[in-house]
Amino acid sequence: MQDRLVPPDEEAAYWVEYVMRHKGAPHIMSPTLIFYILYHKFRIRLFYIIDVYFISYKSLIR
Repeated sequence: MQDRLVPPDEEAAYWVEYVMRHKGAPHIMSPTLIFYILYHKFRIRLFYIIDVYFISYKSLIR
């Protein structure tokens, strides 16, 4: 029984090419995934800011 119009490997290739053509296709990304990425970018930036603050603070004490 064949329910597929195209084989799975061709369908996967189509979607990979689609995403490449549309530069990541943000319109089909999950909002949860976008929130997750933005949240972790914020955490990393905050960590770097705090880290730079403490390094500069320690260098001023010496």
